[in-house]
Amino acid sequence: MTLRNIAWWQLLRIALVVGWIMWAALMWWTTPREASLAHARQDVAADRVVEYSWGSEWRTDHVPWTPPVLEDGSDDRIFLWETPDGHSYYTDGDDALHAAAEKSNGRSESVLPRTMTGLAIAGTLITLWALLSTDPVTGTKWFWFWILTLLPMGVGLLWWLARERPWARDVAPREKRHRWYAGIGYSFLVGLVLSIAYALLRGWLGDGIIPLVS
Repeated sequence: MTLRNIAWWQLLRIALVVGWIMWAALMWWTTPREASLAHARQDVAADRVVEYSWGSEWRTDHVPWTPPVLEDGSDDRIFLWETPDGHSYYTDGDDALHAAAEKSNGRSESVLPRTMTGLAIAGTLITLWALLSTDPVTGTKWFWFWILTLLPMGVGLLWWLARERPWARDVAPREKRHRWYAGIGYSFLVGLVLSIAYALLRGWLGDGIIPLVS
């Protein structure tokens, strides 16, 4: 591998890390937080609601470690709204809030969700291209595929960037590389530990710092 190729891979490594940090920060910023009914009324009255929706329950079985999705139902009592700074909140509403919200502008102006989606798509495509274009030495490509796709919050990406070629040039090849089933097993164990740690931190720090994810 030439010095030019090494420099290219290192630049790409930095770009992926920066992109992951930006994506994680935007996800934390835009994930809905629980708020009071008074908070909702204040934002509606001050015309600080750029987008809102009503629902009856949260669906958390779509994509792991992503914000829950508010679904419609027979009793739409949950009010979800977004403010101009990109923050989202939810609370149990009432008839008065329902009537007041209908009078607000309710126009979406935040570009943060679209930016987060764009970063996720670009990062996924670049990562898959890099995985297919290189020859890993500590695990097979299928091992790293499962690490990258199953570990939550992009943790697998950081692991791959730190422990595998061409990112880590001095990593020693394994005599027997990790196989695909090891990737699934490691992902399950690490994901379980992260889930427990997240739940404990959320109970300790609260919803404002550690928001609800599925």
